[in-house]
Amino acid sequence: MSKEILIIISKILRGKSSSRETKQFNEWFENDISQSDSVWDTESINKSKVEQDLWNKIWKGIEPDEKKQSFSIEIGHWKIAATIILTFGLFLAWTLVKPVLKEIPSEGNSMLVFENGIGSFKKVRLPDGSLVHLNHNSQIRVSENFSENRYVELEGEAFFEVERDTLHPFRIQTKELLTEVLGTSFLIQNEKDQPELVVVKTGLVKVSDQSQEVFMLQPNKKLEYSSGRGELAEVSQDDPVFAWLEEKLIFENTDMISLKGILEEWYGVKINLTIPDANTCRITGIYKKQSLENLLELIQYSIPMSFEIEGTEVSLKIKNCH
Repeated sequence: MSKEILIIISKILRGKSSSRETKQFNEWFENDISQSDSVWDTESINKSKVEQDLWNKIWKGIEPDEKKQSFSIEIGHWKIAATIILTFGLFLAWTLVKPVLKEIPSEGNSMLVFENGIGSFKKVRLPDGSLVHLNHNSQIRVSENFSENRYVELEGEAFFEVERDTLHPFRIQTKELLTEVLGTSFLIQNEKDQPELVVVKTGLVKVSDQSQEVFMLQPNKKLEYSSGRGELAEVSQDDPVFAWLEEKLIFENTDMISLKGILEEWYGVKINLTIPDANTCRITGIYKKQSLENLLELIQYSIPMSFEIEGTEVSLKIKNCH
C-alpha cells in the first residue's frame, strides 16, 4: 500500500479529499481489496464494528513492512493507530463514495444497490450478519436503515443465509412475491420471462402473492409461481438448483446453442460458435470448479469439437455427432 493512498485516506477522514483523489481511492479499492461486498448501517456503526468487519478484509492487502508501522493521531475523542485510521477510512469511502452503491428512492426510503454481472459470483454481508450470494446478472436493493427495516428487493437469483431476529422479520420483494423469514437459508429466482422460484434449505419460509395467498415452505420444499398461481413440490436430491453455490456446472441433455449461452454467462466470455445447421450433439455431465480451458478439454471427450481461447474471445467449432 503506497504512502499516497494513506494520505488520500487521511484526507477522506477529514473531508478534504478532491474528486480526483476520491476516484483514485475507489480504483485502488476495486483492484486491490476484494470482490466480496459488505454494507453497514451508518446509524448503528461503532469503532469495534469497523475494526472487526473491515480490518479482516484489508489486512491481507497490506505489505508485511507496513503492518509493523505504528503512529497515532487524534480524531475527535479517538486516538487510534494508523491501521485503524486506514480501516475507518475504508468504511467512510464505502458508505459515502464507493461507486457500486447508489441511492434510489423507494417509498420514501433510500436504498443501497449491489449488482453482479457475468463471469463471477458475489457475496454481500448485510448489517445484521446475514449473507447474500448473488448469481450472475443479479441485483439486490437494500434498505439503508437496515437495522430497523430488514427489507431487500431482488432481481435475478440469490441464496440467502439470514441471521435470526424475531423482532425484525427479513423480507424479500420480487416481481410478484413477498418472502418473509426470521432466520433461515433459502434461494430465490426472479428472472425475466421465467416463473419465480423459492427453494428452502433450512428453517421456515412464508411467501405471499399480490392477492394475499400464503404459502408456507419447510426445508426441501420449493414454490414455483407463474401467471398468478403457485405450485409446491419436494426438492429431489439430484435437483441442480443449488449447484452454482458449489461452483458446479450441470448439463442435462444440453444442446450446443444452450451450451454456448451457459458458458458465456458462467465465464464472462464471448463465444463464436460454428456448428452444422442440423447439429444433433447433446451433453450431460457435472463439472465442478473447472477453468474454461479444462472444461472444454473434458467436453472434447464426448463432443467432436475444437476450440481456441484468446482473452475473453473463444472460437468453438463443433462437428455433427453420430
